[in-house]
Amino acid sequence: MIVAVYLAVLLQAPAAQETPIEDRIAAYLKGNDAARAELLKLGAIAIRPLQKARDKAPEKLDRLIRELKVAAAYPSPVRLQDQFTTTSSMMINLERASDLGPMSHVFHGIGIPLFSDRFDPGRLKSERVVLMKLTCPLDFLEEFCRQTGLDYGYFHNTVVVGVPERLWPAPNPPKVTTLDDAGMARARELVEKLDDDSIEVRESATAELVKLGTGVLSLLEAQWNRKEPEIVSRCAAIVRQLRGLDEGVFGPSACLRQKLPAEDQGLLKRLQEAKPSLSFDMKTITDIMTHLQKTHGVDFEVAGEHGKLVLSMRAGKQSLLDVLSLITQTRDLDFIIKDRKVMIDDRRAIRRMLADAK
Repeated sequence: MIVAVYLAVLLQAPAAQETPIEDRIAAYLKGNDAARAELLKLGAIAIRPLQKARDKAPEKLDRLIRELKVAAAYPSPVRLQDQFTTTSSMMINLERASDLGPMSHVFHGIGIPLFSDRFDPGRLKSERVVLMKLTCPLDFLEEFCRQTGLDYGYFHNTVVVGVPERLWPAPNPPKVTTLDDAGMARARELVEKLDDDSIEVRESATAELVKLGTGVLSLLEAQWNRKEPEIVSRCAAIVRQLRGLDEGVFGPSACLRQKLPAEDQGLLKRLQEAKPSLSFDMKTITDIMTHLQKTHGVDFEVAGEHGKLVLSMRAGKQSLLDVLSLITQTRDLDFIIKDRKVMIDDRRAIRRMLADAK
């Protein structure tokens, strides 16, 4: 019976998944509500095509892009919406748009953490940015991005500014599906298997949920408050894959994909609860980790020459886990927890460590 249900679910993918994104955008601009729903299901991979079509209907497409960015946020939901839409008088003239320090300082002052991803200043449309007096921080940021060619997303409870191709990669479109009652029942069974003691069972359930397509998104997103960290982290990873974010720079750090022993779970909890107050300008990762070790008693191990990488940052409302995720992911690094220590290395090395642990 289970096999029959599974095969039936797999055959439910509608023909709409073969429709090019550009055609869906054209249909949406003509008022087709079904096309709008399809674009929302596609998630982050629809953002860049929508931006390219913006001149056709700026206000309408901007609203949809904003909605997609909120849906693509990690973690969800976005906690910055109230501050972002608050009416305020803002005006900043930047002679060097590649230096986001002044803008970060202003945003930090109104309760919006802002962080810069790495990018080549030579690719900016303009280094000098003139922003007229705008009514809210969101308008201000979007005008800044239009003048520079940069973009923004919501990652690790922070507004991250960077080049669009790093924020919104363009992998193959996910499988757009709608599940019936039997298909949803099967999906619920698979979610419970994500916390099984057997790694083989967990991996098999994960792969099967991915194959079910976007029809499982609402079910997976309803798991955020579960007490089982393995279920929460695996559901988040599947959602990102189905929303086209699996190959993106920003998302769950590797430590959230680990099945940690009790002594390391305690360290992860400390990372999630601590909220450091930081302000660094052009400091090395080693300098920052040394400060965090002194102030929060967390041991770090940074592999190779990565500790010499330099960055600037401000933090105050984010967790230490958010801060570490931003620092590492903007420099194409990652980290795991092992023997009550945070171990930082490049993404490939961390993937190998996770694979070896399994």
